[in-house]
Amino acid sequence: MVHAPGRTLAAGVSGAARAGGGAHAGRVPAARAGGAGDPPAGAAPRGGRRRPLLRHHGAAAAGRRGGAHRAGYRAGAGRPRARCAQVRRLVARQYGEAEQAGRGADGAVLDGAAGVAAVAAAVRGVVTELGTPERPANSAPNALLSPRARAGLAESHGGAGWTPLLGFGGAPFTLVAYLAEGRPSRDHLAARTLMHADPAAWDAVMTWAAHLTGAFMATQVRAGAAAVQLFDSWAGVLPAADYREKVAPYSALALDVAREAVSPTTGRTAPAIHFATRAGHLLPELHRTGADAVGVDQCTDLARAGTQVGDRPVQGNLDPALLGAPWEVLARGVDACLEAGRTAPAHVFNLGHGVPPSTDPDVLTRVVACVHGSQDWERTALVGWMVSHERAADGAP
Repeated sequence: MVHAPGRTLAAGVSGAARAGGGAHAGRVPAARAGGAGDPPAGAAPRGGRRRPLLRHHGAAAAGRRGGAHRAGYRAGAGRPRARCAQVRRLVARQYGEAEQAGRGADGAVLDGAAGVAAVAAAVRGVVTELGTPERPANSAPNALLSPRARAGLAESHGGAGWTPLLGFGGAPFTLVAYLAEGRPSRDHLAARTLMHADPAAWDAVMTWAAHLTGAFMATQVRAGAAAVQLFDSWAGVLPAADYREKVAPYSALALDVAREAVSPTTGRTAPAIHFATRAGHLLPELHRTGADAVGVDQCTDLARAGTQVGDRPVQGNLDPALLGAPWEVLARGVDACLEAGRTAPAHVFNLGHGVPPSTDPDVLTRVVACVHGSQDWERTALVGWMVSHERAADGAP
């Protein structure tokens, strides 16, 4: 939901799918292109660790965290020739050129080109459900979205008749952090070491990642996404100076590549949101990447953020933990988030991060109703959506 002076608008639906170069994975709603929930290439798969694609020699031999492991990174800094060879092999393939980019909905292995095509097809399918300004949302019984999702979208788009789809891409630093580390990390020391130990390799791999994720977002836009979000999970570990000099230029490049695409839904380039976790100290830098809006997580003071991003809207930042709290507590959090967002030129109401899997969908319905000021959807949430839907089907009041 977007709050601006005198109006509240629906913001859209997010999702992504693995494609092309194979460096980022995720999901587009109602479609699989590379396996729903697959980790990014180089990240730890379920049940074990995957070898990092950018390997710091000595680190892997240490085999564990601690002094010996950290010493490996220092040893790796003295092997620039081997590292350069790794980077050359990695960046030799561009978006859409991977030999294997996951599996399609039928389980068949997809190469890079097929992966790109699968992403585009998935986005087009969802846009058919969400509608466009010229064509209202499709409510056919065999639609990709569930009846509940379609009913929710009907409430969201209101008289507009359509809901914009929000595309998604992993920011270059987060992609390279996964590639360098090979598993989740508390401090992302491998990527940070590469950044300082080998500036040429850093530039090469970050430029490659920027073009990759920019092209991935552009694919979604050309298929109908109306806006995009660049998601930097790990930028918050960086000092502002390092982010400004060694990361922000590549995020800006990714956004520039995405802006080369025109959405058939809107007939123009897609506005971009730049979101980073635990990055309150980076807000002015995120703003300077050229994003049209800046997203913040629940660890950032939303009211303060609204004063640090110039003329940009802010997105966020209800704490997802509140979704499991009593309604009185959650409602106070929603009201506080809406009030804090008034310090910015405009406010996109959202969670500060993802929806916890254990969340009751009726709670989400009630949050949306609260933000929209919809008494009908408030009653739906209180009764329970399935009960309300069954009553409507039976013609009961």
